Amino acid sequence: MKRLFISEIQLLSQKEQKAKKVQFDPRRTLIHGKNHTGKSSLIKSIYWTFGAEPLLNPKFRNANITSLIKFEIDGEKHQILRDGRLFGIYDGNGNLLHKFTSVTNELGPFFAKLFDFNPLFQSRNSDFIIPPPAFLFLPYDIDQDVSWTKSWESFKNLQQIKDSRSQSVNYHSGIRPNTYYTTKQEIQEFIKII
Repeated sequence: MKRLFISEIQLLSQKEQKAKKVQFDPRRTLIHGKNHTGKSSLIKSIYWTFGAEPLLNPKFRNANITSLIKFEIDGEKHQILRDGRLFGIYDGNGNLLHKFTSVTNELGPFFAKLFDFNPLFQSRNSDFIIPPPAFLFLPYDIDQDVSWTKSWESFKNLQQIKDSRSQSVNYHSGIRPNTYYTTKQEIQEFIKII
């Protein structure tokens, strides 16, 4: 996978008519504050903007948030906008590159190329699919409410992948790299032909 750096997030609540802009340092950013001040919601909104579905605070969910993240992949600047189920990917100058309405069928395959995240996980119906973005971020999210009892399960809709935890651990630990999955898919195609 490639190096990801998030430089900024902008959050806008149409319902509350409030906005928040947070800039991140290239080396390290420390987020601190008292309980119930939005630290976890800020972190989860990053995942949410990228198409993962963390377990969000109901207040955040009901605020009708539109979010924009400025980020770099190996030094190449991009932006992602999320407004409900609509996603837009922009270059560093703000030019629209792609728009998506489906996370699994459209955004996931786009991120697979952008991030060099190319596993083909077996879905519940035994097809091989590029997993949605939640699987890209799964090892990096330690949810204070869920992760203490169920590691690698802090996003919604993980059940669309058969044995999702095991497949994720094998990929992210390097036991099964990208080449494993492309070879496995080729073998499956030959088996179908035979």
